[in-house]
This record gives sequence, structure tokens and C-alpha cells, in this order.
Amino acid sequence: QAAGQLMTGNFAVVTAALLEGEVDLIQALRSFGLTCLGNAVGCGFISLAIQQAGLLKGGTAELAAVLATKKCAAPLGQTLIKAIRCNWLVSLAIFLASQSAALPGKVLGIWSCIPMFVSIGLEHSVANMFFIPFGMLAGADVTVMQMLTKNLIIVTLGNLIGGGVLLAGGMSYQFGALGATTVEAKLQDSEEPEV
Repeated sequence: QAAGQLMTGNFAVVTAALLEGEVDLIQALRSFGLTCLGNAVGCGFISLAIQQAGLLKGGTAELAAVLATKKCAAPLGQTLIKAIRCNWLVSLAIFLASQSAALPGKVLGIWSCIPMFVSIGLEHSVANMFFIPFGMLAGADVTVMQMLTKNLIIVTLGNLIGGGVLLAGGMSYQFGALGATTVEAKLQDSEEPEV
């Protein structure tokens, strides 16, 4: 309702619009780039604001540093799979929430998806744009290059696959333009008289 833009949500919504011919590739890439930049700046600002407020200390700092280090030490294959699964769930939550006009229906729509991805430790690029710099501010032995190459790039790619390919692509194939040729072929086959 506030018209905010989440990069991982746009991976599903904008890709769906691209597949259905509502936007072109340049518009889709512009959306992804601008939301990535805006989300990264927002996450960095919040983590810095927490540190500057003197709240990044004690157990919070220790947990943040451990989490950032762990996220940048996982095998890339596992990280990719966790990122794909994550944004499939996030995008499914967006789809389910969009099926209701009322707030309680929207909450019920996201309720199973979001807690699931958080509780089982899946990888969300925008969340990591906060957690890894936050951990770095807390003293995690992670460089900016490690953050990018060992986490954010692969997680962003996985999130794009989960939201754009699995959810948007799957929905377009089942109900939209990607599946239209298959449906038309089946209809034509059923209309042809048997010899």
C-alpha cells in the first residue's frame, strides 16, 4: 500500500510483466538496478544508524559478526540453492498477499512463506545487504569484496531464479503468454477432425 519497492519482489512481479509483454527488457533491468541501489543504500543507512546510536555492542555485536562471517563462508552451491528457495517463498508470499484486498487476508497469505524462509535459514539478498555490513561494523573479518563475491552476487542470482524463473515463469507458462502456444496447439489438436 505504501508503494515501496523490494528488489526481490520485483524479480517476480517485473519478470512476470516482462514475460507477459507489459514491459520491455530495458524497463525490467532499470527496475532491478534502481531497487538494488535503493535497497542497498537503505540497508547500509539503517546498519550505520544502529551503530552510531550505540546499539551495536555486546551480544548483538557478537551475533552480527558471527552471522556475517557465516554467510560469507558457506559453499557457493549451497548458497545458490538457499537463495533460489528463499525467493520462491518470498515471491509466493507476494502472490498470495495480492489475492486479497483486505489486510487480514494479506497477512494470512504471507504467514506461512516468510516465517518459513527465515526460520530455515534461506538466503535473501536484501536482508543480506543489511546483515553482512551490520556484521562488518561489529568487527566481522569480512571484506567488501568477500561480501560481494561470496554472498551477494550469488544470492541475488539465486533470488532472480527463484522469483523470476520459478514463480513468474511458472505462472506465465501455466496461465499466461509462455503457455499460450502450448494451449493453442492443444486446442487446435482437439478441434482437428479424426480421420
